[in-house]
Amino acid sequence: MKKQKVLMVFAIIVTLLFAACSSDAYAPPLEELSHAPPLQTAPELEGLVYMVATDVTATHVTVTIQNNSDLTLFTGVSYSLEKYCNGQWLCVPPVEPIAFILALMDIQPHASISFNKDLSRSWPLLETGRYRIRKDVGRHEVVAEFDWDCSLAPPLEGLSPAPPLHICIELDGLVHMVVTDVTSTHATVLMQNNSAWDILSCRLYTLEAYYNGQWLQVPTKIDTARPSVGVGIMPPSSHSFNVQLEHFVHLGIERYRVRKVTGISAVQHYEMVDEIDVDSLPYDFPHDCLTNSPFYPLIPLRAATIHEIVAEFDWYCYSALQLEELSLAPPLQIHPKLDGLVYMVATDVTSTHATVAIQNNSDLQRFTWQDYTLEAYYNGQWRHVPMVESNFTTELIPLPPYDSTSFIKDLSSFPLLGAELYRIRKSVGHHDVVAEFDWGR
Repeated sequence: MKKQKVLMVFAIIVTLLFAACSSDAYAPPLEELSHAPPLQTAPELEGLVYMVATDVTATHVTVTIQNNSDLTLFTGVSYSLEKYCNGQWLCVPPVEPIAFILALMDIQPHASISFNKDLSRSWPLLETGRYRIRKDVGRHEVVAEFDWDCSLAPPLEGLSPAPPLHICIELDGLVHMVVTDVTSTHATVLMQNNSAWDILSCRLYTLEAYYNGQWLQVPTKIDTARPSVGVGIMPPSSHSFNVQLEHFVHLGIERYRVRKVTGISAVQHYEMVDEIDVDSLPYDFPHDCLTNSPFYPLIPLRAATIHEIVAEFDWYCYSALQLEELSLAPPLQIHPKLDGLVYMVATDVTSTHATVAIQNNSDLQRFTWQDYTLEAYYNGQWRHVPMVESNFTTELIPLPPYDSTSFIKDLSSFPLLGAELYRIRKSVGHHDVVAEFDWGR
């Protein structure tokens, strides 16, 4: 019990320290940053317990803690960010106060645990360079270094506006495109041709984001390949293709759209066949998509019939996850003396909130925290649903004996993944309680 109280107080202190380090300036000058304190390491864990960055995107970094010792170790969700400059590590203050949930996760001997850290919502990207994440594993600090490139996450205000759509009157409303499915890495798009013409398109597409009342061009993270293969869609028919979202930068906003170029194949017109004037197109359209096709010059597009179509969709940092991508929920921790006496039920569920009540039928007052987790039931197993955004506080809530305490839980911070059954999990001391419910939006 004493150890538990010390851990709770330590977590509260860490949270308050992060809040105190917040800065009104989005990107303070490097010379104003304080020096990072020396790493606190445990000699018996040196070289056995360490952390590495396994994946870095524009908005997230995935880190893995490896425990090669013979001990079961514990870590929390809190972390700090540091930047390497002029031969020393500097503390990077968060943009706004961060309230980390007070959850302890165990790392079994000779095992590892991974975390996906969201850098886009709380940390300023000062400049391209070397960064590292610092975490506590008990009294042993570990760090994971990584390179973070400013070009991966440009400021939204610095992005180029998307050019106006080229619309062909003959095809307007008849040739269109919709997004039928979204995952964490791909979007499935359906192109429909309801016109009287054979439509030709290239496999090239671009991605745009909606911000501040306008559509902006989304930069790619890699030099995407541009296959010179034409796709024909005869009337009335459709064609599906996958958009590789993993090749684009997620900008931390929700609304996106895919843009593609289509047009009427000139073979249907025996008058003058016009080649595309590449310079007249609003962006770098690969001319070889058409001219290097084995069908060229039989099926080039007529310049006058260029028709651009778009399909809008929501793409969240986490909400596009599929159920099979979710990690398994850990086993419930049940205290024998509380089993059947302290439990939780869902009393009301809406599209954005769930009301749960914890019933304490024991003789003692119990305590719980404000934080909670959401799990989805899929394929006979409970899976952990990650939050889109966390805003938990460190409030400790009493549960009087022989009484019920209700909470309203905000579900809008979680993605709706299409599972049939969900449950909320909360900890009452060392005793986990869950409340199951159906959820649809």
